[in-house]
Amino acid sequence: EFLAKRLDSVNLWVSIGTTHSNLHYDSRHGLLVMLRGRKVVEVFPPGEAQRVGAYPVSDPLRAHHSAARHCCLASRLGSGAFCRCSDTGPCLRLHGARSYQTTLN
Repeated sequence: EFLAKRLDSVNLWVSIGTTHSNLHYDSRHGLLVMLRGRKVVEVFPPGEAQRVGAYPVSDPLRAHHSAARHCCLASRLGSGAFCRCSDTGPCLRLHGARSYQTTLN
């Protein structure tokens, strides 16, 4: 009963094969579990929200998402992707953002 009073939603994301997640932010704590394979994760501190192009929570259509282009994000992770974006604007701000990166196996 205690747990039922504290939980207001639960999401379960399951995938098989190669998947990519777009840059987003969650309003609640989460737990990431790897059962098999490998996942490269990059986490940005809240202070980098403007650099990564995070849309505000008040935006009804884009809340919890980012304007960052996938090619720019992939190039940060050393995945062999090459960022072909211009050296100005959102891409340049993203490349200057501080982050924490790790690989889960």
